[in-house]
Amino acid sequence: LLNLPGKTTGSYSRNLNHLWATGGVVLLWDEPIVEWYYPLLQTGVTHLVVNRSTAAAVVDRLEANPAEYKRLVAGAAQIDKHVMSPEGIAEYFFHVLEAIRHHVRYDLVLDDRKDLLELLENTPGACERLVEWKVSSRMVEMRKPAPSRGG
Repeated sequence: LLNLPGKTTGSYSRNLNHLWATGGVVLLWDEPIVEWYYPLLQTGVTHLVVNRSTAAAVVDRLEANPAEYKRLVAGAAQIDKHVMSPEGIAEYFFHVLEAIRHHVRYDLVLDDRKDLLELLENTPGACERLVEWKVSSRMVEMRKPAPSRGG
């Protein structure tokens, strides 16, 4: 599954975003463009990088080496499951927001209930548009239906 540079309705990355879930080896074209999740990728584990002069040889090597092919398919599946999934994207944003929070030292006010209440009480209009979001995640075990008895 080759991701070539260029657009596919919407953005250059829309094609790549779904390739991780297709059950094949992902080949990234050697280019300077990077996505937010590229630091999580490992060439030779999650994908391979190709260019005009190496693409044919890489495909030939994969066809001759089923173990490497299988390992790369598994690596791509891990990117789909842990990075491109809604949970993976949510975790990424959590870490980004936590880094911003600590960088600008919001923790000094937001982590101290007394200081936060004082700030809110002394800021006109601060509570007028507050919204509370509660997000929970629940895994439900899928059960196979019982075999039917008779006709």
